[in-house]
Formats: sequence, C-alpha cells, structure tokens
Amino acid sequence: MTRLAPRFLFLGLVLWSVPGAKLRADGVPRNECFPVEQLDPKLRPQFEELLLKMLDSEALYTIVGGIKPVSSSFWWTRFSVDSPDLSRLDEMRKIVPVLRCGDAFQAGVLVFAAVHDGKRHAHAWVAYRPALRRTITAHLAFFSTFGISPESHPIEVVEKMEHAPTADRLRASGYLFGYPDHAVDFFVDADLDGSKSTDKKLVPRDFLTVPTVASESHKFVWAVPKGHQPNDEDRAIMTQAEPILAEYRRRRDLYIGAGKPGVVALVRDWFDDGYGRCTPENAQIRSNIQPPSVTSVIDVVRVTPRPPAPLSPAVCAPTPPVFSYPQGGRRLRLTLKQRRWGRRNAIPIEQIHP
Repeated sequence: MTRLAPRFLFLGLVLWSVPGAKLRADGVPRNECFPVEQLDPKLRPQFEELLLKMLDSEALYTIVGGIKPVSSSFWWTRFSVDSPDLSRLDEMRKIVPVLRCGDAFQAGVLVFAAVHDGKRHAHAWVAYRPALRRTITAHLAFFSTFGISPESHPIEVVEKMEHAPTADRLRASGYLFGYPDHAVDFFVDADLDGSKSTDKKLVPRDFLTVPTVASESHKFVWAVPKGHQPNDEDRAIMTQAEPILAEYRRRRDLYIGAGKPGVVALVRDWFDDGYGRCTPENAQIRSNIQPPSVTSVIDVVRVTPRPPAPLSPAVCAPTPPVFSYPQGGRRLRLTLKQRRWGRRNAIPIEQIHP
C-alpha cells in the first residue's frame, strides 16, 4: 500500500489553512487565452493588430481591471442597405470569438438599428463578464424592466439595449461603458433637454477623461455640467486607471516592436500566474489594484510542529493546526496542539476519496 509521508500531509494542511496561501487552480492554459493559433493564419495579423489597438485605447480598461464593463468602436464598418457588402463584417465575425480568455470576456459585432444616408453602421465590442454582472446588479431597477438580470448573456444585453427607446439606450450605454452615475444622469437629461429646445443646441458641458496610449483625451471620456469639479466617483475611476496604464506602457515597451514577442505574448504573460495558467485577475494584481485586506495581515508564518508519536500502520491525518498572534506583534504563529497521532485519528489512504 502506498503511504504518504506525514510532512506532505502537514504541508498541504498549512497551505489550505493560511489566508493568502491558496493554491490557484483557476485560469486557462496559455494557448487558450486569446487563442490566435486557432484562427486562419491569414487572419492572425488582423487579430494582433486589433488586440493592440484595443489595448492602446479605452478597451484596455475592460481587458485589464474591468473599470469599463464594455468597450466598443475599436473596429467599425458600414454598408449600403440597398446593396449590402458584408465581407468585412463576416471577416470580423471570425476574429472576435478569439477575444477570450476562459469565460472572462465576451466579444461580438453589433449592427446598429439606425440608417444614415442609406448606410448602416456596425462596430465590434468586448465585455468583461464579472464587471458587467456587477453593473447590472448595481442598476437592477433599470435593467430588470427589459428582462435583463446579472445572469443575462452579454450578447443579449448589448443587442436588447441597442433597440431600446433613445433615453433608455443612452442610459444603458453610460452604465455599460463604466461612466459615473452622475455623468449618466446628466447625459440623458441633457439629451432630452436639447431635443426639446427649438434651436437644438447642446446643453453646455465640460468633459472628464482618462488617458490611454492612443490619446491623452477623447477616448475614455464622459460629459459633466459646465464648471463641474471631479468628485469621489470621478476620482475613483481615475485612481484605478492610472496604475493600469502605467503598467501597460511598461510592458508595451518590452513586447511591441521589431524582434519583440508581440501583443499576444504581452497579454498572456501579464495574465499568467507563474504556472502557465492565465486569468485577467492576475493582471489586476500586478497593476497595483489593492488585494483583499485580509491577506495584508500576515507578515510571517512560523511553523513549529512537534515530533509525532509513533505512527500506526495506517496513514494518519494530522491534528488541525492552531493559529495565534504573539502578544505585542502582528506576526502570525502556527503551532500544533500537543496530541499524539493515535490510531483514533488514523484514516487509511484507500478511504480518502477525491
């Protein structure tokens, strides 16, 4: 019968018990994160160009950090409704499914309902699912009237809100694009006021913006009343975005350019947990977004096991450890109770089921 050494059982128990020592099993293999290898080789350059354009624009804050639940317009096209040529549209429909890393993202192509000068427009969009669920939950009183819940598929959300009445469509866009609530309220009200006025003039406004690599302004931007000063909601977005952009700039210099690894390697390495598993949450941590406060309590973990009593023939499960904080300090000490590992604690390995 195969036996497991007690020290390995003890180590596993310690790792399971200590906050912050969780063994990460989430994420996907590297080749399943933005799996460009699955594309037709002819489309790969277009995908890499598209992904770089996204990261250089406001879509960075959807792919990393989830500040913007949804981003769009990093690709667009238009076609005549009288004699539609959908070749570019169909080509992009082959590319956007590769904008994924596990189930964290959903991407698609939206064809707009409105027709201008005989042409209909379409653009690509990407959603970060956890952030989308959060914003729907936060504004459930609004979204639920359209049958949308946090469990709704992102494609359903985007398509349904595109065909909503104008005021509701604008409000939904504001929420989905990650704008502060006060800015969404102002934008919707200003649009209604402008449409009612006889001269159709825009309501006076200022703009607040979050910089990107592509532009210091006019990318991630929202309208505010004239003379508005940034408030806590505005500053919270800017504070979250700043380290993400700084980290992306640093990585971009290392990965983008002749003879360098390229944009797919950039994202995979950024999302990699160090063990070949990729998830967007790793990039958030490395962008200095604050981790959960519980993990910051632990400074040092001391393990002081006592020698066990002679083992019975069966494999034994160790006594649960005891945690304590030494008086006058914040360091966490881990000790074992003084208890013999007798047969009454013994569990044969064959009886431990996965």
